[in-house]
Amino acid sequence: MTIRNYDAEFCGKIPLHNVNLIQPHGYLLVLDPEHLEIVQVSENIAALFNQPLDAIIGTTINDWLDEPLHTERLTGNHFSSQKIPFRLRLADSLFLALIHMKGPYLLVELSPTSEEKSFLEIYQALRYNFAELEQKHDLPTLLSATAHQFQLLSGFDRVMIYQFDENWNGKVVAEANHSGKVSYLGQQFPASDIPKSARELYKKSPYRLIPTSHYEPVKLYPIINPLSMSFVDLSDCHLRSVAPVHLEYLHNMEVDASMSVRLLVNDTLWGLISFHHNTPRYPNFETCCQFELLADFVSKQLANLLNAETFAFNSTISTHKNAILRNLYREVSLEKALFDNEYHLLKLFSAQGAVLIYDNKYYSTGAVPTEEQLQNLVFWLQEKQLEPVFVSNSMTNEFEEAQAYSNMASGLLAIEIDKHKGNYLLCFRSEHPYTIDWGGNPNEAVNFEQDAGTYHPRNSFRIWKQEVKNSSIPWKEEEKEAAHAIRLYVFEYLSKNAQE
Repeated sequence: MTIRNYDAEFCGKIPLHNVNLIQPHGYLLVLDPEHLEIVQVSENIAALFNQPLDAIIGTTINDWLDEPLHTERLTGNHFSSQKIPFRLRLADSLFLALIHMKGPYLLVELSPTSEEKSFLEIYQALRYNFAELEQKHDLPTLLSATAHQFQLLSGFDRVMIYQFDENWNGKVVAEANHSGKVSYLGQQFPASDIPKSARELYKKSPYRLIPTSHYEPVKLYPIINPLSMSFVDLSDCHLRSVAPVHLEYLHNMEVDASMSVRLLVNDTLWGLISFHHNTPRYPNFETCCQFELLADFVSKQLANLLNAETFAFNSTISTHKNAILRNLYREVSLEKALFDNEYHLLKLFSAQGAVLIYDNKYYSTGAVPTEEQLQNLVFWLQEKQLEPVFVSNSMTNEFEEAQAYSNMASGLLAIEIDKHKGNYLLCFRSEHPYTIDWGGNPNEAVNFEQDAGTYHPRNSFRIWKQEVKNSSIPWKEEEKEAAHAIRLYVFEYLSKNAQE
């Protein structure tokens, strides 16, 4: 069964940063950095300043502050991608201001705030969280503890750890659920739920907060920024309004407040920590910073565990690869070098069968197709314009005849020795059937109206099961690199023997 990729077809192509709208729990000022002149505002600023918008445009931000904001405090941020927090008092109220450069203008995000937590309170809480998570030395335990620590810290009804796969589908791999609603643990969600354009924004901003999904967005005034002569780029803004279809998605999930914090592993978006709450929830800036710092710590713990797994895996590959290399230097025939101790070849590629086809002769070990089936497979390999090392974990999708032996050879790793002579080393993986529990039917992730322009998210998240058959465990990049190395070893062996 083929799952439609709405992320590639549609959702991932929608720009989310040029919406020209913000959420109403804060205010936005756009300044000319030279004189701190206000050139653009969110329309709700009129009520805060008790002045019409046209009376605010053209003034400076210092005209509205109890204490002036010195320009030199901002110029240090000119070349920084970081948002610098300030505490400002204006209109007789205290605000947290996040100020950062964006192209030719300064963005000032204002959120009402009270007196901040002490550094000691924040530090104590983080040290406790760090100590709890440092004790977790395997991936499932770390992820489960992370979900529970964030739930305790945040007070949100539900906290999930959401891991992306190679196709950017997301799976809930850990959950702390106090929502009184169905668990999503173990369920998978299509890539279009967090499309490419949204994933790209997490590279620029560590978190996204929606205190309530039942809000009316606030427009910017004037519509066009006079410094850039275009819409304001809100990609770095925490206040940026989200797409209406995402709010509808949250309503369908019966979620009011939502937040997501990124998990980066080796500079790649590994996943998200996702927060849901049944009612509005407004975590302050200090709390959001705690989430950000704790998520960075979890990301480093994840990287350590995953890198340790990779190191152990690479060590195993090296052991078997080097054993094959020693055999190639000792043996007088290629088939003996590869198959006299077939254990290393099968273990190297985690294969259940392998066959060397050389000078129209077949040398095999383990479970492999018949010679006639292998011959037809070689003809297919010769006809295709393939890489010297070709891999597939579902040969039935590539080669129709593979259906006949998919139980023993759903996966293929083919090392080309001499394409024109039909000389190949083939390794096979058996079928590995499994079931995916999707959070709703992924083929209904996006539903278009008759005008083909208006669309809506799915309204059901009931488990929709997909039975995956005729597929093996996927080949890893390290195994493909090992296959290239074996191919080079074989060439060196054949060249050496040809000279003797």
